[in-house]
Amino acid sequence: MGMMLMKSPVLPPPQALNAVQWGGPGRRGHYEVWYVTVHDPVTRRAFWLRHTLNAPADGRPGHAALWAFTFEPDGSGVQAKDVYPLEAFSDAGPGGIGLGPARYGPLVARGEVGEGARRVAWELTLEPGPFGSFRHVPLKLYRARLAGSAVSTPYLSLAVSGWIEAGGVRTRLDRAPGEQGHVFGRRHADRWAWAHVHRFEGSDGVLEAVSAQVRKLGLLLPPASALCLEPGDRRLAWSRARDLWRASSRFELGRWEVEGQAGDRRVRARITAPPQAFVSVEYEDPSGERVYCNHTETADCEVEVLARDGAGWRVERRLEARGTTAFEVGERGARDPRPPRRLDLAEARQV
Repeated sequence: MGMMLMKSPVLPPPQALNAVQWGGPGRRGHYEVWYVTVHDPVTRRAFWLRHTLNAPADGRPGHAALWAFTFEPDGSGVQAKDVYPLEAFSDAGPGGIGLGPARYGPLVARGEVGEGARRVAWELTLEPGPFGSFRHVPLKLYRARLAGSAVSTPYLSLAVSGWIEAGGVRTRLDRAPGEQGHVFGRRHADRWAWAHVHRFEGSDGVLEAVSAQVRKLGLLLPPASALCLEPGDRRLAWSRARDLWRASSRFELGRWEVEGQAGDRRVRARITAPPQAFVSVEYEDPSGERVYCNHTETADCEVEVLARDGAGWRVERRLEARGTTAFEVGERGARDPRPPRRLDLAEARQV
């Protein structure tokens, strides 16, 4: 018997999922992120490109920023961030967004950040892949203030061509696998884990997952988790409000195990990477509070799809991705000292 095709919530087109949610200069207490990750199968280099804006809640001047991170197979790489006045951000509607020298649109991405040995530049064409979109957090939870952020992946898969140059080394890409996400909100989660698999060994499938914890009335709530697995023939997913807290999720820096039910199947995923493979990135909420995001593009992922077997479950299919999984763990409070690479707010170049 084949896998059950899950009935997922109907989503707007990718251009609508990517639409700017910031209401302009009068809108305070808002942050927003558009990001692209790419893995080059030839050099095994990976890239994480971010376009962000932050409108502080207390009336301080807002800012926008370009961020770029590269990952060699051994975890080393380049990181850079340029900060612009918020006025440098432009909304082109369905045509995408602009920020300084950077443009991100439905089919193209180009930009430049940093200088000298930490300069990263890119000129890319983006071809949508076959796996569609995914919305992790139902908007009704965000509007009800049960979630501080709304998360979606307008493009679960992209074929990325062009070039990225970092530290004077240019990597040419020919339909390299990538993906693109959009996050906006009032506040980052107190703790979260996120992962994306562009391609499994021997399969063109993808996985996208997030798990987040927030505090309410001083209490840290259990993780709410959403997952989408496209193993190449069917979509197995959960993201409806009633399912987010039914999944099991345990995560820490370097390891995440998440399991949940998608119709008549269960999906069990384990993502791992040594702490030394991460870059520790300092974020700032609109409130001014610091948050630390630990990110790697070289994690491993193991997935099991389980089918009913009488009163229990049996493993129906196994999928693996070795050294090519995007994985991050974020949290407030004390910064984990183990990642050797860091990017602090104070290191950003003011443009």
